[in-house]
Order: sequence, then structure tokens, then C-alpha cells
Amino acid sequence: AEKKGSAEVLRGNSKTKIAVFYSPAGGCGTSTLALCSAAACAREGMKTLYLNLEEMDSASGLFPGTPGSLSDLFLTLKTKGMNVGIKLAASAGADPESGVYGLNGVESILEYEEIGREEMEQLLGAIRGLADFDAVVVDTSSGFGGRQRGLLEGADLVFTPLHEDERSFVKMKQWLKETHFHEAYNEVFSK
Repeated sequence: AEKKGSAEVLRGNSKTKIAVFYSPAGGCGTSTLALCSAAACAREGMKTLYLNLEEMDSASGLFPGTPGSLSDLFLTLKTKGMNVGIKLAASAGADPESGVYGLNGVESILEYEEIGREEMEQLLGAIRGLADFDAVVVDTSSGFGGRQRGLLEGADLVFTPLHEDERSFVKMKQWLKETHFHEAYNEVFSK
């Protein structure tokens, strides 16, 4: 597929569902919930991809034997004419214990500075176009920039865990208040 530049030989029959785990307040167990959800999907017989897109990867080392990394995927996203779906299929590997597919993280967190909303939309579109995974679970950082917005808008489901503390509630209220100021966020908040 990489030599031909076509993902046709890789396409599955699934109707991929993408769930993003996001919280405006960090430290709420978002990564734990995302990983457990991915493992539960795999246990139910779904071909599941877990993508940790946190700048400070809290799941580092979970997929050490994968043939590629997020760095490879990010480079493909920034290179015109390269097929992101093919690169993902070539880079991801399955964890033998859980059956969840994933890939190694980035070589440097500075790579995230080059990836924005457009690249995240392109990545999700490529995952859907590949149609190889039944479920995709995305773990993302607590900031709310273009990258997070692209992921949240492109997701089918958004999970927003919170701690029962005042700081978490203040951050969630602030995030929800944005709906009153910016109609552009309405699609995200409706999820």
C-alpha cells in the first residue's frame, strides 16, 4: 500500500466510531478512563485503536514494539501527497495482552507545535477512510487550542471526566461558558 500510495488494499468494512476523552481540568483520570475504554472495546471484539495525543504522554511505553510512532504520523500529516491512513496502518501495532492497537509517542513534545486543528481533522478523516478500526479512543491534553478543537469536532463521542473538587468545577464552568460567547464551539458542546 505504501509503494502504490493507495489504501484500497487495507480498507476494512467497519463504520469507525471515534471517542475523545478530554477534560479542561488535568489530572481527572482521563487517560485511565480512555485506556480502560479501549481495552473494554477490544474485549467486546471490536478492533480498537488507542491514540494518546497528550503533549506530556501519560501512556508512554504501552506500545513499545510498534513499527512506527506518532512522530512518523505527524511527519506524514505535514507532508503533502502522503497517505496518512497508509502510514497509520504501517505504524500501529497491537498490544498482545489487551488486543488494543496503538503506536509509540512522539520523539519530542515540540512536534506538537506543528500540529493544529487542520492536521487533527485530516487524521480523523484518514482513520475513518481507512475503515480498519471499529473503535478509536483518543486521549488528549486539557488545553483548548486548535488541536483539541479539531479532535472534539471530529469525534462521535466526547467524554469529559471531572474530579469532585472546586478547581475542576470552575474550569468546567469556564469551558461551558464559552458556548455563550462563541457559536463556533456549539458543535463541540452539543456532544
